[in-house]
Amino acid sequence: MDRMNDPDYYYKLRLDSTEAIATRFRPKVGRTLSEKRWRDAFDQNGCVDMSKVLIRIQKGGVHPLIRGEVWEFLLGCFNPNSSNAERAALRKSRRQQYFKMKSECQTMDSAVGSGEVLILPRINEDGSPVENEPQREIDEENHLNGNMEPVGMDSGSFHTEPQDENISDFVYSAKQVHTDYMVHNPAAKRHSTDHEESVQSQERIAAVNGELAVGYEEDSGGMIETATMDDGELLDALQAKRREVNAMFVQDKKVIQWRLVLHQVGLDVVRTDRALQFYEKPEHLAKLWDILAVYAWIDPDIGYCQGMSDLCSPMVVLFSNEADAFWCFERLMNRLRENFRCTEHSVGVQKQLANLGSVIHAVDPKLHQHLDDLGGGNYIFAFRMVMVLFRREFSFADSLYLWEMIWALEYSPQAIDSFQEPIIPKRIGRCGFRQEIKSAFTGKKQKAIYKLGKFQRQILKYGLANAHSIPLVVFCAAGIFESQRARLQEAPGIDDIVKVLNDITGKLDAKKACKEALKIHKKYLLKANKTVEESMMDTTHH
Repeated sequence: MDRMNDPDYYYKLRLDSTEAIATRFRPKVGRTLSEKRWRDAFDQNGCVDMSKVLIRIQKGGVHPLIRGEVWEFLLGCFNPNSSNAERAALRKSRRQQYFKMKSECQTMDSAVGSGEVLILPRINEDGSPVENEPQREIDEENHLNGNMEPVGMDSGSFHTEPQDENISDFVYSAKQVHTDYMVHNPAAKRHSTDHEESVQSQERIAAVNGELAVGYEEDSGGMIETATMDDGELLDALQAKRREVNAMFVQDKKVIQWRLVLHQVGLDVVRTDRALQFYEKPEHLAKLWDILAVYAWIDPDIGYCQGMSDLCSPMVVLFSNEADAFWCFERLMNRLRENFRCTEHSVGVQKQLANLGSVIHAVDPKLHQHLDDLGGGNYIFAFRMVMVLFRREFSFADSLYLWEMIWALEYSPQAIDSFQEPIIPKRIGRCGFRQEIKSAFTGKKQKAIYKLGKFQRQILKYGLANAHSIPLVVFCAAGIFESQRARLQEAPGIDDIVKVLNDITGKLDAKKACKEALKIHKKYLLKANKTVEESMMDTTHH
């Protein structure tokens, strides 16, 4: 095989790796989006005709040579109607913005941008530095899945010795899911733990009050000012200073929470995609860690959660520029961030698991009933599939192929004025619905409709106003369940269900998975339409 058409040439595997899954994807002439086809899709101003691009990607993915720049359009980093000059200016601005954010992070923790990957905490929960911390025993299964020997905490250097593992055997239980995310998500942890004031904040409070020459004493409620109400000017000054101190204290708590999660990021980074030669270089691991650290700072509501390293890693591999990789990851997280939102009672991805249950219930009620009878009606065994977009079920190259096909099928640019307003009416008549849909595919809109991915076109043709709320990845999961229907129906317990799903690792075809997902999506929409129409007819008769 020509090495330029061999995905493994671009994503080389470690010679000593025992974890790698064989790659099935191969670029095909006439199907895969080639570099020539990609360049031909641009006009003289640099605007790209996505209708030409989407068809190729949906048929055969993107050639590895151009994958990075194509992904920037698929994920919405750039508007297809923008010019070369506009994109160059936007790229420059974003790079400056990223390095400004990274510089801010560097002022709070010197490890950022230093080439280090933190694997041990450097501060306690009250913000005080960890002193004379002995090397901790690290849980291999739940953290590194390998043998990591820190060389020095100050330098953050380490080396890894890969061990045999079966990552696919690792499946969260509902309790483990919540526990892991409480640990990894500072936003969730803040709801469950009342942190003490940091030493730095206390010093600032004392300093501020010293400046005002206002004595204070501490009780269980905090500071009690001794100034009298008659001294209005002094009280106004004190209140202004206290507001300043409170702002500093809130900022301190935010910094503490962010710094507390940095070593958790590191523990995940050093075990991410270990089969790739790319991550044998410490600078690449450091780049992945830096991006995740910066993201955790700018999105404190989500912070960092286990699984994000799996989503960010391909961006680091594809983009040599760290800022470009960050913004591509940020656009992906913009789609997925609610999956990572955690509270004391739930994990965000549970909404998508509930959607998966609704889809299976609609298209295969017998299978859904069987899973529910076994106690699996919450579909927690599909958690990993949905959370990290099948990264563990496919090889590295195949997962990228799957992602770009999903994004092409879901593609729906906001820049198309024709689709700013919903085409589907809120109230649907039995005949009026079909007529409305038919008109959407005629006249001036006929060409514009093909600037949408096929998944979006199916929603317009068969769907309801709220059909877009279920992403294609859920239908891909449903397709995998349907492909294993016979074995799942025979499974006598949850452990057997998990075994069936683990057994499919490395045996799936990304293109077939997308084709099956589209079939299930169409079936689901038609059933939903029928239910709505029958309900409306019943209402009319009454």
